[in-house]
Amino acid sequence: MFVPTYKNVFYSEIVKSNISLSQGDILDAKTLGLKIENDSYSPDYWMIITKSCDLVLNCDSLIVRKKNISIVPLIAIKIIYKILKRDFTKDISKVSSKIVLIAVHKLFSIFLNHNKKGEIDNLIKDRVSKFMFLPPDGVILKEPMLIDFDIVSQINGNEQSEVKKVLQAKVLQVNSPFREKVAQRFAMHYSSIGVLDDEIREEKYVNNLKKSFSI
Repeated sequence: MFVPTYKNVFYSEIVKSNISLSQGDILDAKTLGLKIENDSYSPDYWMIITKSCDLVLNCDSLIVRKKNISIVPLIAIKIIYKILKRDFTKDISKVSSKIVLIAVHKLFSIFLNHNKKGEIDNLIKDRVSKFMFLPPDGVILKEPMLIDFDIVSQINGNEQSEVKKVLQAKVLQVNSPFREKVAQRFAMHYSSIGVLDDEIREEKYVNNLKKSFSI
């Protein structure tokens, strides 16, 4: 288990007596009722992605300012081995410093290859827009996790019973500025666009461009 030495930089413990919700709250899936039993691929944790200003609670009615609480799943790396059935090494080798969209199976197949583990840099350095890496805290998150921005679920913030579940499910809080970074990465993922630029990436074009600098 690779727990950061200064894990308190990333996380804060939840104070149960503090009745509030914030962006970056990590929630237990079972308490939320979102854990699918006997399904090892079902996420164990979710994170609130809704802005903190939209999560202001009316303490009398226990409802939030906005109608919905949006959450994204945290996926444990270990489940990838169970899913993996074929080699995606060639696909992942194309990942560079650009923002790309690839499937979780493609990303993590390389980690099963001892010669390719250096590719994890692409994930930790935010070079894959679909995911964001979260280190373990060693108590709640006992292994490295991924936030998957392609899967978003909503909880009715105007239902007192649902809000109570969310409050009870809080197990960890991502600290600032990392929680703001999560929000930024979430926004970047959904605002990114893809363009057809194969022609300018071709070797012939690149070589001609290089030649122009030597004239």
